[in-house]
Amino acid sequence: LELKLISFGYSRGGGIPTADHVFDARHIKNPQKGPQKHLTGLDARLRKEIMTHRGAEELYEKMLQVVLNDLAEERASVVAVGCTHGKHRSVTFCEELAMGLRGKVSPQGR
Repeated sequence: LELKLISFGYSRGGGIPTADHVFDARHIKNPQKGPQKHLTGLDARLRKEIMTHRGAEELYEKMLQVVLNDLAEERASVVAVGCTHGKHRSVTFCEELAMGLRGKVSPQGR
């Protein structure tokens, strides 16, 4: 079973990627200053900060449930997560989802 996670930025052009499920993370607070601004969602410290913001856990749980439903139906899935620039929040949610599903699927691409 294949799961592909795509992070993207709405402001980068190119439109929304073709996906089975598209999630918008722009409503989650973005790091505005300090060293976090220069990090990406690949950094564990930044992910931890983003996941403490209001609405983050709810979005993560919604994404996880959608993917688990696809898995239960043995359906391959492409999940796209977007934020403004595609650097902090969207990458965070793709990484968190990949970690949460470790052992259940092998994420392909991003």
